[in-house]
Amino acid sequence: MTGTGRRYVPTRRVTTGEAPRLVVTLPSSEIGTWELAAGSRLVVGRTGDIVLDVHDVSRRHAGLHCGPDGVWIVDLGSRNGTTVNGRSVPAAQTPVLLAHGDTLGFGSVRATYQETAVLPAPLPPRVAPVRTETTRYLSATTQLDPEFCDLAMDRIVDEPYRALSPTYGVDLAVVAKWALAIRRRRLLRDTALTGLLLLTVALEATLQPWRHPAEVVSRVWWVAVVGLLAAWLVIAAERWITDYQVVERSMTAGRFRLADAPDPVSAYARKRLRAVAERASGNLVVFSEYSPFVGSGERIDTWSFAIDVGQGAPDDSGGRRTPRPFTSGDLHEALTQSLRQLDLPGLRVDERLFVSGYDVQRERRLLPDRLAPPLTAVPAEVVRDKAGGPDTIIRSYVCVEAQAWSGQLVVTMFIRAVRVRGSLFLEGETFALLPLRGSYCTVDAVPRHSRLGAVSSALAATALPAPADLLLSPFRTAAQLHRRSAARAKRDGQSDGIRRGAWFDYGALPSLREAAAGDEWRHYFLQQDATMFVQVTHERLLKSIGAFLQEHDIDLSEFARHQTTINNTVNNDNSMRVGNVSGTGVAVGHGAGAQGGQQRST
Repeated sequence: MTGTGRRYVPTRRVTTGEAPRLVVTLPSSEIGTWELAAGSRLVVGRTGDIVLDVHDVSRRHAGLHCGPDGVWIVDLGSRNGTTVNGRSVPAAQTPVLLAHGDTLGFGSVRATYQETAVLPAPLPPRVAPVRTETTRYLSATTQLDPEFCDLAMDRIVDEPYRALSPTYGVDLAVVAKWALAIRRRRLLRDTALTGLLLLTVALEATLQPWRHPAEVVSRVWWVAVVGLLAAWLVIAAERWITDYQVVERSMTAGRFRLADAPDPVSAYARKRLRAVAERASGNLVVFSEYSPFVGSGERIDTWSFAIDVGQGAPDDSGGRRTPRPFTSGDLHEALTQSLRQLDLPGLRVDERLFVSGYDVQRERRLLPDRLAPPLTAVPAEVVRDKAGGPDTIIRSYVCVEAQAWSGQLVVTMFIRAVRVRGSLFLEGETFALLPLRGSYCTVDAVPRHSRLGAVSSALAATALPAPADLLLSPFRTAAQLHRRSAARAKRDGQSDGIRRGAWFDYGALPSLREAAAGDEWRHYFLQQDATMFVQVTHERLLKSIGAFLQEHDIDLSEFARHQTTINNTVNNDNSMRVGNVSGTGVAVGHGAGAQGGQQRST
C-alpha cells in the first residue's frame, strides 16, 4: 500500500528514475523491468501485482515491501520456493532485506534487484521458447515407451550436478514431469499387484489343513480366480488412466497443454526441474567429451579461413590506409546485430559461452557452487570477455538458431572470430536436428474412444497378459526400487566425491531431442527450408564480415576470395545428406558430417 492508502500497481518499463527496480532476466518471455515505488507492498506471481506468467510460479509467489529502510522480500508459501543469491527465503515468517545486485529466483524465473539509477546493458532480443509439438511427442513417448521414460529420467532427473544440453524446441521440464508421473503410477500398480499375489498365496496356504481334497481344490480355485480378477482390474485401471485419461485426452493433437503436466511429489525432483526450466533461455553451454555443440544434432556444414588484417585498404592517392584496430568481441557484436535483422521466422541470435565439464570448475563465475549444476546464463560482459584468444579453454560463439515446423526442424549455426596479431581467423559450423523418428510420433495413431469404450478397450487389452503381469509384479517392483536406490546411491557418490575435491565432469549428456531425431527429411518443403536458412544466413554473415572489415579500412581482396569460395560451395552443392544417409538425407557443403566430419578450409 502507498502512503495514500491506494494500492500501487507497478508498470513494466525501463525507467531512469531513482526508485529501486526489479529486472527480470529469465525466461525470455518475461524479460522486463518493474519500478518499485516507496511504501508499496507488492505481490509477485501469476496473478500478482508483478505478473510472471510461468508455469512453476505460484499465483501468489512472493511479497515485496518497499519500506524506509529498503526493500524486503518474503515467500508467500510458494510451491517452488523463492531464493536470494541461491539461498531459500523462509516462507512467510522471516523477510529478507535486499541489497543492490541481489539475484532473485521465483521458481525458474530469475531477476536482479537494483537500487541505483544506472540502467543495465540492454538484453539481447530473443524469441520466447517455442511451445512446440515436439514437447507433446516426447511427453507422450514417456507414457508409451518404458525405455524412453527411463532415458528421460537418466538424462534429466537423475543427474543433479550435470549441466543440461540446449533444449531446442522442447520443454524438458514438462517431459520430465510426465516421465515422473508414469514411473510413479507403474510403481503403484506393481506394488498393488505384488500385494495381491502375496495375499492370494497366503489365503491359499490357510486352506491346506482342510481334510477333504475336493473342498480344498474348490476353495483354492476360487481364491485364485478372485485374486486374478482383482489383479486384472488393477492392471486395466492403470492402462485406462495411461491410454485414455493421459494420452488420449491430454496428449493427442489439439489437446496438449504444458500446464497440464503434473507437479513432482518429491522435493528433490521439484528442485531439479526448476534448474531444467531455466535451460531454454540460457547462454552458457557446458559440454562433455569432444564436441562443444552438444544437443545440436548432425553437422551439415563447416568452414574456416584466416586472412591478413594488417594490410590497409587502397586509398584515392594510390597508397594504403592504416587499418583501424578492433577486437574479436567487436566483430562478434557487429555480426550479432546484423544477423538479428534477418526476417526469418523462429530466429534467435545471441552469443553463447562454451566450456567443458571439467574446465568449468576453474571459473567460479560459471560454477559458484560445486554441489549444484553450472549456471545456465551469464551476463553479456562475461560472454564478451571470452570472445578472443586462441588458447582459451572458455570460448564464445555467435549462435544463429532457427526453429520451424513446430520444432521438427532446428538448424543452428555457430560462428567464431579470433584476432591473432595481424591475422583474423574465422570459423563456422552448422548443425541440424531433423524430424523425430516415426516411433516417437505414435500418439497421432491413437484411436479416439468414449469413456465407456476406453474402459472396454483397457479390459480387453489387459485380459490375456494379466496372469503373467501378476506373477512378474514382485520382480518389476524390486527392479523399480533397485533403480531408484541405484540412482540415489549414484547421486550420493557424486556428492561425496565433489566434497572431497575430486574432479567431476559437469558436462551435459546428449539431449533427448537429439536422441529422438531421425535421419530423413520426411518432407520436401522442410528440406528446402533448411537449405534456405543456410544459404540466406551465410550470405548475410559474409556480407556483414566484409562490411565490418571495410569500416576498419582493411584490404578486402583476400577476404573476397574466401567469400566467393564459400558462397559457391553453399549455394551450388545439392548433395544434401546427414550422417550416412545420402540422397534424401542431409548435408550442405563439402565439409559436412556426411563426409567423415572433415573440416573444409578455404
